[in-house]
Amino acid sequence: MNPALQAVTRRIVERSAASRGAYLARVDRMLRRPPREAMSLAIPSLNRVPVSERGLTIADFLVPIRVAERVSPLLRNVGLVIAGALLIYLTARIAIPRPGSPVPYTLQTFGIL
Repeated sequence: MNPALQAVTRRIVERSAASRGAYLARVDRMLRRPPREAMSLAIPSLNRVPVSERGLTIADFLVPIRVAERVSPLLRNVGLVIAGALLIYLTARIAIPRPGSPVPYTLQTFGIL
């Protein structure tokens, strides 16, 4: 190895010895700690929570109240995802050619907004 590189490496190791020791001690404590309980993916359902507590979402504005009351939340969310993907697809199909560039403008960004 190059002597200059060895000298720089040695200085870095010497300067970082204190912080490296503290870091390794913290990692060692973490490894000795008893394992925590596994996190569950289940979350409480927000469907039964009043709007005043959960806040308004875009879905509350996009889906009429009569439809939202009759349809399950899962079906409503799947429908909204499909409608959003369809909107982005359709707006991406609209292309405005740019002079001097092979890449056209599309309305895909507008569809996301």
